[in-house]
Amino acid sequence: MHADTLCDIRRRIERRSTDTGRYRIACARTGNSPSPITGLRFPNRDAACEAVQDAQLYLARLRALMPETPWYDLIIHEVVPVDEVDEVQLLSKAFNALVGPQELE
Repeated sequence: MHADTLCDIRRRIERRSTDTGRYRIACARTGNSPSPITGLRFPNRDAACEAVQDAQLYLARLRALMPETPWYDLIIHEVVPVDEVDEVQLLSKAFNALVGPQELE
């Protein structure tokens, strides 16, 4: 049985990613997305979970070759698309224009 190379693992992660995915993987402590997941997004939580497992395997294999490889606490989080943020801001401005700014009690 042959062990996956770093290139094999990276390709598997990249195949799961999409340009428009709503999920991103980052370190819980730093917010950084280390290689091999830098800049990648995933279409759903399942794909992101599988990518986390592969990224952890990748980093463990890399650490075996280079012990100075940092440790990461990888988490998945949903990215809100810019157009949805713009829509919320637009609705908030329209509401404030109609009723005036509201103070929280």
